[in-house]
Amino acid sequence: MALDIPAPLQEQKANRTLDMGTAIAQRYDFPVRRRIIRHRNIPDGILQVAREEDVDAIILGVGVKTRASSQWGRTSLEIMRRATCEVIVDKVPWKKSR
Repeated sequence: MALDIPAPLQEQKANRTLDMGTAIAQRYDFPVRRRIIRHRNIPDGILQVAREEDVDAIILGVGVKTRASSQWGRTSLEIMRRATCEVIVDKVPWKKSR
């Protein structure tokens, strides 16, 4: 699929993710500048923006719903392995649906 095709559902999901990231960053008193880009590979896209924006830190919100606490997702591992800045991992609490 071409990267310039309209994708409203993906943009909504991206905005919800940025809302969560903004809340985490504000807890650490970090300034926030929100940006959505389209990329074929999540870690590459995040690391590209980090380089372009010359960030001091990347904040990752990780869920623990289906993973043991010692397991990380592929995206998180790739970013932690390749980032040239600090990476802060924040565990996002899992909420049971009622």
